[in-house]
Amino acid sequence: MAVEDRRHERTLLLMVCPEGRCIIEVNGERFPLTHINDVSESGTGINLPLPLETGTPVRIIYYCGVDEINVSGTIAWCSGQPAEQDPLKTSAFPTGIQFSVSDKRNSHAFYLALKDDIKVAETFH
Repeated sequence: MAVEDRRHERTLLLMVCPEGRCIIEVNGERFPLTHINDVSESGTGINLPLPLETGTPVRIIYYCGVDEINVSGTIAWCSGQPAEQDPLKTSAFPTGIQFSVSDKRNSHAFYLALKDDIKVAETFH
């Protein structure tokens, strides 16, 4: 997807999520998300443990404190090859998710929660 096709500006995160903090649900199966590369109010770039077809519906579940944010979307693109520079050597597949337009409230909450988590993490370094 070209930059000019994006609805919102991306925020680069390169975030490593603690285990269990973020999950992706695909066809009723859940997989842990360990890397979130970027986020905007209309989508996110992540690394998946398996390649998925473009158009596959997904749900991201993000746990922040006692709250849970669920955001729906579809796979916008997925690399058929694992990331070359994968610091944890997880053989992860770089993937773009476009959030559902009808799920603006949750996608906005997800975006804000990730940005807040990054700000909190930066204050402890």
